[in-house]
Amino acid sequence: MKVLLMTPLSVFLVLPPSIPDLGLGYLATALRKNGFDVLVRDWSPRLMPDELVSLLKIHRPDVVGIKVFTKDASGARKTIAIIREILPEAAVVIGGPHPSACEPVSLMTDFDQADFAIRGEAEEALPRLLKLVQAQRGRQSLRDGELCLIPGLVFRGSGGVICNAVEFKKNLDDLGYPSWDLIDPRKYATVMLGSSSDGPVAPLVTTRGCPGFCTYCSAFTISGRKIRARSPQNIFNEIRILHDKFGVRRFMFTDNCFTSILGNLVD
Repeated sequence: MKVLLMTPLSVFLVLPPSIPDLGLGYLATALRKNGFDVLVRDWSPRLMPDELVSLLKIHRPDVVGIKVFTKDASGARKTIAIIREILPEAAVVIGGPHPSACEPVSLMTDFDQADFAIRGEAEEALPRLLKLVQAQRGRQSLRDGELCLIPGLVFRGSGGVICNAVEFKKNLDDLGYPSWDLIDPRKYATVMLGSSSDGPVAPLVTTRGCPGFCTYCSAFTISGRKIRARSPQNIFNEIRILHDKFGVRRFMFTDNCFTSILGNLVD
């Protein structure tokens, strides 16, 4: 089964970033571990609508997963409309901050062309969903009972919109590393930490979760309130990979609570 993981088309967005998307990178790794053929198109290169059409016609993915921020919801709907026009039979799954924070019924109403949404972390949920989608071929529809077992899944059931409870991975080391070959940091114009002559810049996340109750932030809806940390060795190994294989010399730590890991590093 072919899977396309992407962000909404940049032409539909305001000030889209130019940085490897770690979320899609981790999802690609999880899907590859389960035998899926994965293609990632995030913030680079910046696809135009006609380029997306060509990509869909050439690769013909069976499933398209789209990461959605609330500010990009309109652009995501426009992107999905293009996908539906070219590949009406493909399954469309949305995830990320907006689906995680949005009320489920409103979400599925606003995204009426999406088949599923996943709230919270999706490394466990998305492969399980796609295995059901793959097995469903030849059957009329997926059964509610099967879908109800997938953590964080939002779907239209026989009695209306159903939203499953979110679960969080306890050991982050088990996730492996993002598929850096699919989000190669050398292909992004990231200069947040210096000039372009300094070489590529790579984002890193060492923890997930935030115990804060900031009224303006919904980060906890994605990764929970309990802080979970990767092991120091796991982090250092990823830095070594990025340094040796991709020539990365500068790193951006994108944790919500980066200083929480300092105790582990000292130990």
